[in-house]
Amino acid sequence: MNNEESNKENNNQIIQGDKNIIIQVNNNHSTADASEKIPNPKEEKNIALAFIITGSLNITHELTLKVIEKHLQKIADDADDAELTIVDVDEGSLKFVLQGSPEGLERIEKLFNSEELTEIFDVPIKNVEFIEPEKEKLAFSITGDISYTDVAKIKAAVTGVDEKELLIQKIRTYRGSEKLNLSGADLSGADLSGADLSGADFSGADLSGADLSGVDLSGAILRGAYLSGAILRGAYLTEADLSGAYLRKAILNGADLRKAILSGAILSGAYLTRAILSGAYLSGAYLEETDLSGADLTEADLSGAYLRKAILNGAILRGAYLTRAILSGAKLENSKVINAKFSSNSQGINEQLKQDLIQQGAIFEDS
Repeated sequence: MNNEESNKENNNQIIQGDKNIIIQVNNNHSTADASEKIPNPKEEKNIALAFIITGSLNITHELTLKVIEKHLQKIADDADDAELTIVDVDEGSLKFVLQGSPEGLERIEKLFNSEELTEIFDVPIKNVEFIEPEKEKLAFSITGDISYTDVAKIKAAVTGVDEKELLIQKIRTYRGSEKLNLSGADLSGADLSGADLSGADFSGADLSGADLSGVDLSGAILRGAYLSGAILRGAYLTEADLSGAYLRKAILNGADLRKAILSGAILSGAYLTRAILSGAYLSGAYLEETDLSGADLTEADLSGAYLRKAILNGAILRGAYLTRAILSGAKLENSKVINAKFSSNSQGINEQLKQDLIQQGAIFEDS
């Protein structure tokens, strides 16, 4: 049963308790009556409540905020007081900050501590406690994992701050204490130059046109990421996973891509002059009209790569694998090809060029 069917069957139950606190959301997203009524709190000055959710919440962000507000207010029965309102969202993993009465906040804490309310969005609650002696903030943690991309989306919906600006701010203040998950993030055109993003997850992220000059992306995951027109001049991408990434006309001059995975990546028209690609995996990559002049491709795997009209003048191809590569119109002037392996019937290599390459130490073998 998928999530949508499950929600319909349970009348869109969102917050569930082990005992008798059940809040329901009707099809118009309004809350039904709670199964337990709580007396209205005394009139008190509103204070802040913070609670943390860590979990994969497969829900619409703006709707989530409204539902949580209504549910917590219904639980605290805070109708005669100021509304419980989400006023901020922070990470670690996902922290909502609300305004409400002290009684309302204490009531919510008691419900969690008495195990009358143990889950939110079907994710178990791990811990509930006031996080300050003044009891002005209450935190409850739920086990799981959530990407900062989702944190930023929800925070943007709450605060009105631009989502992309929140992501950039996070990147600028990132200190590498834990792996940064920015999968699916929209960072197109962002200036991230010089940032330390080693090991970060950018799977499926949009970094097209972004300035990533000098960025440390060593060991980063960029599978299926969009980097068309991105500036990666002098970037560190050692052992980064760029398989299936879209790098058309990206600027990677002088970038360090040692042992990077670029299998199936699209690098057509990209600039990789003097880039270091030794030991890189480029099997099946699209390198049509790519400028690799002066690049170090020592022992790189270019098997089955599409190198039509690629510029390899002065490139170091020692021990590289170019079997089944398509080299029609490629330029190989002054390239270093000692022990480079080509297919005997490589497309784009005529007999004269073949003999010249053999004299320079290239190896042609049946593929």
